[in-house]
Amino acid sequence: MRAHAKLLSPLIAAVVGTSCGTQITTFPAQIRSSNGSPIYLEEVRAIVDDAALSLEEQRQALRDLGLEDEELIAAIVGG
Repeated sequence: MRAHAKLLSPLIAAVVGTSCGTQITTFPAQIRSSNGSPIYLEEVRAIVDDAALSLEEQRQALRDLGLEDEELIAAIVGG
């Protein structure tokens, strides 16, 4: 699970960094879910930016996307 956190660190930085006006959507290495499917920043942002979802619904949506590290999920949704 720690390997996912290290791989997704650029993802967290990109999500947090977008509030500064800089938008990053590509990474040196493709980030993949636990089943090998690619995870795209746009998919994560759509979940985090969806005001209709509760924090738990956002967490579940990120799990459904393929993220497994609960600490990383908590960092992304801010809770």
